[in-house]
Amino acid sequence: MCSATSTTAYGSSGSRRLPATRRPSAPRAREAAQPTEWWERWAAQSELGTSQRTFVLEADKGRWLGLTLVRLDDERPGWAVLNAMWVAPEAGGRRAAGLLCEACAAWAAERGSRQLTLKVVVGNEAARRAYEAAGFAVCGESTWVRDGRTVDQLVMARSLSHPSPA
Repeated sequence: MCSATSTTAYGSSGSRRLPATRRPSAPRAREAAQPTEWWERWAAQSELGTSQRTFVLEADKGRWLGLTLVRLDDERPGWAVLNAMWVAPEAGGRRAAGLLCEACAAWAAERGSRQLTLKVVVGNEAARRAYEAAGFAVCGESTWVRDGRTVDQLVMARSLSHPSPA
């Protein structure tokens, strides 16, 4: 079983970098088709953690159970965006998404963000329930066009509390 302590920033000091040939078994063909270099570049962009961070949830022996990317919102100071989430099928229903959301919220709050937002595809009820359980609420709708296909999305947001100064 995984725990909050197993949520680590991939590539940050103190975390273990996975071999280049290892990447998550992505649920979509687009992600699965990405070369190893793409995954390495994605993780490297989070190395400093100043404007974005990738978090990986690992089980025993380093097996990935999920990952997420959070970034500061360039267009809205004081806001952050949970940009991507992947949870392994075997981790579903075990609070994996919640642990990853908490890591994103803590990172964003430490950087002064007051709101954390995300978008979820309309009809993805499992993801919506997981985000609601992590404190997000629907606050709007949006439409996204990709590969000639229109995708309706719900915009969800969560207020963040700031850590006390040490």
